[in-house]
Amino acid sequence: MKQGRTEKAVFAKLSTEKVELGLIQDGDKLFEIAQGHFDEAERTQSYAQNGWKISSYNFGRAIDAYEKALQAAKDLGADKFAQEINKKLADSSNLQKITKTYESKLDI
Repeated sequence: MKQGRTEKAVFAKLSTEKVELGLIQDGDKLFEIAQGHFDEAERTQSYAQNGWKISSYNFGRAIDAYEKALQAAKDLGADKFAQEINKKLADSSNLQKITKTYESKLDI
């Protein structure tokens, strides 16, 4: 049985629509993959920002404690302890600066 012009036109149109539908489905799949990675990156960024903020806050508290300990060591004339405390104070200050830098970089 021969296909008529109308049947050929219908089949051609259906084939075109099937291709278009397939392209849409491909796009949908890729969108879902991208959305999953986006959501994961967003959660990771939020978690990292929180970590840097907490870290910075606690380095600040450590700095305050070391400053008090340094003053006490100086008052007692404990120079060796004062040197150790100074190093810890410097380390805490440097790390706090780094945490603030990362915190600001992640605050997009």
